[in-house]
Amino acid sequence: MHRQVVEFMHCIIVALALVIFFSVPVTFAQTDKIQPVRMAYLEYAPYSFTDTDGSPKGLAIDLARRLVGVIGAELEFVSVANPTEMMELIRSGTVDIAGLLASTKDRLEIAPMTAPVDSFRTSLFVKKSLGARTLEEFDGRKVGGLEGSVILQAASKIPNAQIFTYPTSDERLLALLRGDIDGTVSTLNGFSATLRSIGADVLIHAIEPPLEETTVGFYVTKSQTALLEALNREITNHLTQKEMRAFHDIWFGTPTRLWEHQVVFWGSIASACFLVIAVFGLIALQFQRAKARILRGEKDQHQLLIDALDGVDAAIVIFNDKLEAIHWNKGFSKSLPLVSGILEQGTGLRDMIAGSYKSGAMVSSMDEAEAIAFADHICENLKAGKTMNRIVHASDGRVLDATDFSIGRNQFASVRVDVTKLHQQAATILEQQSDLSDANEKLAMFATIAAHDLRAPLMQQTNLIEFIKEDLEKASLELSEDIQQYFGLLTDSSTRMQNLIVDLLEHAKAAQTLIWIDPNERMPKILVLAGLPSQFVVKIEAGLPNVFVDPTSFDTVMRNLISNAVKHHDCDEGVIRIFGHEERGIAIIKIEDDGTGIPEEYRTSIFEPFKRLSSKVEGSGLGLSFVYKTVTKWGGNIHVECANPRGSTFVLTIPNGAKKDGSSSSERQTSLAA
Repeated sequence: MHRQVVEFMHCIIVALALVIFFSVPVTFAQTDKIQPVRMAYLEYAPYSFTDTDGSPKGLAIDLARRLVGVIGAELEFVSVANPTEMMELIRSGTVDIAGLLASTKDRLEIAPMTAPVDSFRTSLFVKKSLGARTLEEFDGRKVGGLEGSVILQAASKIPNAQIFTYPTSDERLLALLRGDIDGTVSTLNGFSATLRSIGADVLIHAIEPPLEETTVGFYVTKSQTALLEALNREITNHLTQKEMRAFHDIWFGTPTRLWEHQVVFWGSIASACFLVIAVFGLIALQFQRAKARILRGEKDQHQLLIDALDGVDAAIVIFNDKLEAIHWNKGFSKSLPLVSGILEQGTGLRDMIAGSYKSGAMVSSMDEAEAIAFADHICENLKAGKTMNRIVHASDGRVLDATDFSIGRNQFASVRVDVTKLHQQAATILEQQSDLSDANEKLAMFATIAAHDLRAPLMQQTNLIEFIKEDLEKASLELSEDIQQYFGLLTDSSTRMQNLIVDLLEHAKAAQTLIWIDPNERMPKILVLAGLPSQFVVKIEAGLPNVFVDPTSFDTVMRNLISNAVKHHDCDEGVIRIFGHEERGIAIIKIEDDGTGIPEEYRTSIFEPFKRLSSKVEGSGLGLSFVYKTVTKWGGNIHVECANPRGSTFVLTIPNGAKKDGSSSSERQTSLAA
């Protein structure tokens, strides 16, 4: 009887174990909705990296979301610097999964890995110009790799290779491009994607076959057995090769076609321009040779010149040393028939010019005597070796560019080119400039009025909030934390709106008065008004050059740049350095910080109105736009440079050419329209 009871209890225990085993996925999915899965990822683009907006991106991130999302869990991400740190977080249980990482014996002793989801193909990358196609050709050559990477083990397969390690992938790539090393060992997909992103894949290629291929997956902490089993089921049963190819296409891209490469593209443009210049140069050379043949008086060469002139789309007349017409091309007869009739009477340049006004072919307010005097003036200057150029108006409404010049010791030419369309375009541009100036003036006026009209109710709102607070204190009434928080939000919103209005008024400022100032004397006051935290140190180097600017605007520009360096700093303390010099009449002032820097793709757009790179920092987005607008009004410019790996340097360039004339600052005050 006792034995039967034991067997019965044993059956119950086995049944319960089976029920628990098969219910693990459901239980995990249910609990995971409350507690997300924590994942560690490497800064190793494009497999995984932190984007400019602070969010994790890459193949490993998308793949993890795909696998964990199916079982109903959410992901939290932890960025790490290297695989060793990643595995330590797995060992300690700080994170639940990590990846993607290659399968190695040491890592598997720390934590189990999921079923393989991909593979790392390790290859040798070389410059195409080297001409190497096999590993044997790399016997004894210099090969680069990343410090601490397991991929370096594959370099041992290269005969007698000299191994050089680099702390970052960028430094290794630069060494390869400079020729410091002959090749580098890296993952095929990852390094190829890096090359494509900068267009260098047309210069560098991988040697086939790969050095080795290692399976990769996600490592799961030992305590998360249910998670490991759920991931393995999803990988084995549902993750298809088609999906993996789609992930690869997204993050690794396709090879750059030769004509898409910038160097090749601009090289083609330059070649085309060179060809056009060469063609026009050849035409000009032929024209000069034709003129030389006329000077030598050879009949057959004379005819070649005549043929060439007839083919030119302009009205051309050739004169001898007495300014008598010896030939005019078909274009002249067609374009100016009345003037051509004058030349057919055996006249010269003087009669041609005076007669064109007398006959009405050209429009002018000159009378006959004035027209003759004008023609004499042109002939005298032409014989003196001068080139005479003017704009004339034909009676049919055309505008002609008239040029008279010598083509040798004893010959002269007179050319008339139809520039009617260019003249009309110039008139249109002037009209548009006038319209634009009016529109800008109206816009500035509107911005000023709107800002002033908005300011009053905002000030009243702020004052009312303060009155309410005072009345509540007098009445000894205590508000709940929620209501106090609402009052704080109202105050903050009003303050931000007032700051925006102030920025709008500065941005739409109508005029500036430029005088010479010494920045060294103004910087202490600027720093006081900036109100910087005591943890930030501003170092102002002596010798800042004098500048020809509006003093108030200069203070605002410097205060904006210094405040921005503090607001966008990623640490609670930092150093800002201000220095400058004068070079060839240009004052150069630099504001350098040790913050996070600005990505290259944003270094131009940050000067656009309302452009903000971070939503975590308070501001209207008008500060740098105001700075750019103000500096360009001074005739200067501003741009940003970023050091590697940290920091930004804003560079102001302000022309000081006006200083050379020796006039005093009071005499050089200038008013600039907005």
